[in-house]
Amino acid sequence: MDLARLWRRLRKSPGAAAREARAATTFDTTLPWLDDSRSGPRAAMGGLPSPEVLGWMLALPGGPPAEPVRVAQLLAILDAALVREAAAGRLLRRAPNLVPRLVNALRSDAWSRREVVEQIQRDAVLTAETLRLARSALYGRQGEGGDVAQAVDLLGAEGLKQVIARVLVRPLFQADGDSLSARAAPRIWEESDRCARLGAALAREAGDDSVEACLAGLLHSVGWSALLQLRTPAGAELVLDQGLLGVPGAVQGLALRRDRILSLLLPDWGLGPLLTAWGSSMRPDAAAAPSHGLAVLTARLAQAESLVALRREMLLAGAPVAPPPGLAPAVARVWAED
Repeated sequence: MDLARLWRRLRKSPGAAAREARAATTFDTTLPWLDDSRSGPRAAMGGLPSPEVLGWMLALPGGPPAEPVRVAQLLAILDAALVREAAAGRLLRRAPNLVPRLVNALRSDAWSRREVVEQIQRDAVLTAETLRLARSALYGRQGEGGDVAQAVDLLGAEGLKQVIARVLVRPLFQADGDSLSARAAPRIWEESDRCARLGAALAREAGDDSVEACLAGLLHSVGWSALLQLRTPAGAELVLDQGLLGVPGAVQGLALRRDRILSLLLPDWGLGPLLTAWGSSMRPDAAAAPSHGLAVLTARLAQAESLVALRREMLLAGAPVAPPPGLAPAVARVWAED
């Protein structure tokens, strides 16, 4: 499929540059369900999942409670593997084939509605994803019918960029065989896709461009996929189980390595100034005071990830899945959507 050609036909909608330049003024990080001290299913702070949610997402087997020394040993192995794989350019094996297409797709010039419709209709995957997004709660349709032409009209350039981003990014989560990364891939993608839709919904609610929020939601968990593909010095798969995640600081330690992977990947991908700065901000030596636009992007991503984790905790606990209080109706619909 020639996705780069299609994206080049998508010109930014009027006012997009102005939306990108101004700060979001309606973002709220003080919603009551973000308070970690509250009882009931716990919303992960700062976008971090609970040990139970992370164990589910990474498809980890059960295990007895681990000693802190096991976590320290695992993190040391990860740090060494990061240095080794980064030096060899092997942090994310599918990236060299897929990222250039995504970069080309981000460079838009002009678009013709008729040509875009024809291009989408020639590809079954692109058609399915276009119709899925157009019929989703994000666009207020929730299963209503319509053909590709109607979907293109509804989504506009901004929505179609989200469609193409999903189609291009999804293979980054895939792995071969019966490895841990292969078993976890469907679950990581499921949570990433919901995070992307929630990030886009939060951005739309604030009147901002939703494409970068969508991409951040999709790409952040690529770091988990890359982490699971790391190997020991002997070339063996990492030994991970849910018992490790219960050690205080284990989830945070793993998340720091996930972000370290992204800090090595994203700045070289050329995905635009904001996403490049986001990747650089995950480096250990990053500036303490990010730009306002970057602060909004990272805070919105943390909010979306917290919402995704909260929903998963409810499902794992067998509790009723009801939107937390304080969400805008449009965001709540995306959160509750299957």
